[in-house]
Amino acid sequence: LTTPISIDYDGPFESKARYSIITFDDAFKSVIKNAVPELTKLNIPFTVFIPAGGLGEYPGWLKNRGDKDEFETIASADELMSIPSDIVTFGSHTINHNNLKQLDSEKACVEIRDSKIVLESLFEKEIKYFAFPNGAYNTNLIACCVESGYMQIFLIAPESPLAPMKKYVKGRV
Repeated sequence: LTTPISIDYDGPFESKARYSIITFDDAFKSVIKNAVPELTKLNIPFTVFIPAGGLGEYPGWLKNRGDKDEFETIASADELMSIPSDIVTFGSHTINHNNLKQLDSEKACVEIRDSKIVLESLFEKEIKYFAFPNGAYNTNLIACCVESGYMQIFLIAPESPLAPMKKYVKGRV
């Protein structure tokens, strides 16, 4: 059994309790249709990492790859804004969901920085969290996140449940 907490929860933590943070990458409409009503009903906080350049569109990064989500649609800004703000936190997932390690350093940093700028403009709130598409990162990309002003960044690599909650680079399952 675990207690769900928001991504920005700062304690207190009970010593023997288990906590979880629910995150969704890619901001697919199916999350809004299927998960959000249940999470809202149960008052469970969650975070959605959004590819800012694909709102309302098909995921271009999956085109012609035979992926089951190729024809899923990314939610529009209006659909995302319809989620109750007291249970959702929005995070960035770049502009175009590129594998950042395959881009030159300058283009990768633009993807990281500009996604924050676009989302902050759309939602009129600070975007503090970032998740690397495909979990692809290196130390230069982490530096870009720091320079862009993110408070914490997330990987797709698992991490010990005993790892500090507020470390800058955080794993997840």
